[in-house]
Amino acid sequence: MSLKDFLGSLFKSTIINDVKESVKETMEDVEKKVVKITHNVVKSLVLVVMLLVGAIFALVGLGTYLNETVAGLAHGVGYIVVGAVIIILALFAKLMQDE
Repeated sequence: MSLKDFLGSLFKSTIINDVKESVKETMEDVEKKVVKITHNVVKSLVLVVMLLVGAIFALVGLGTYLNETVAGLAHGVGYIVVGAVIIILALFAKLMQDE
């Protein structure tokens, strides 16, 4: 084995080890970040689901209240009013999202 071969193999193994260490550190860092982001997404998703369920109960209650108490909104018109308000709010949210 010549000096050139010895230095070549030493240099290659050093570079390969450096690359392996760099890749290992990067993968560990990415894994930590993915776990953190996933945790935040799950918390946000649970919050959104709870808010949606609460909103549904509130809107159904409001529709029932309007049907029972306001004479002009009897026979299900209260539910239509609440549904129309939801549609208007959704369209407003969509317009705000596009900007």
